[in-house]
Amino acid sequence: MELIRGLHNLKTQSGCVLTIGNFDGVHVGHQEILKKLVLTAKQKGIPSLVISFSVTPESFFGRTKARLSSFRDKHLFLESLGIDKHPDCKRCPISKNCGAFIYNQQDDYPNKKTKKIKPERSVVFLIYKNEKGEVHLKKRPKKGIWGGLWSFIECADNELEIEEKIISHNPNAKILESLETFKHSFSHFTLWISPIIVSSPGGANDYYKTNDISVGMPAPVKKIIQSFDLINHA
Repeated sequence: MELIRGLHNLKTQSGCVLTIGNFDGVHVGHQEILKKLVLTAKQKGIPSLVISFSVTPESFFGRTKARLSSFRDKHLFLESLGIDKHPDCKRCPISKNCGAFIYNQQDDYPNKKTKKIKPERSVVFLIYKNEKGEVHLKKRPKKGIWGGLWSFIECADNELEIEEKIISHNPNAKILESLETFKHSFSHFTLWISPIIVSSPGGANDYYKTNDISVGMPAPVKKIIQSFDLINHA
């Protein structure tokens, strides 16, 4: 892909398919435009060209707002979508001070960021259900993940702690079914969630009808309640 800094460095084009825009974040709508641009350019046998901005229009006119992506990341994304060619280093006004140009390493930059491997954690959701098909939810502490939201009782993924948690909640409770483990991604770690449906006869305090829950819940809890017909597990 050719990165041309400044319109004064743009060579005369015999023809191209061009689009212009900020393309901050390169969201789904941007991607559709760019895919059509690349396809049309290939069909016509001419280069695809994107004009964008290292200084955003908002910043230029004094209406600064947070960017969704750096100029470097935007360049890499455009490159991944098939926009044409490399930097024209010989015409770059700063090439005499550019280490990549001096040592002939232009193809190495900009390189992709090393993908960070997020740590993983696991947790068991104990889904207590009474005879009415209502499920038990508990309000989480204000601090920490999902602060102040209502969730299932949680415990570590080991049999002893699961048994102790169930007995402490309701001595008459028993496990009905273990549902499929799924993952929920946070910005800094991945959480693997193993839901277990537990029969809790006589359960009343903080039990809610699955089709009429008005309290705030974390996304994985909503997913479980909406995706599984808990009432049928009587």
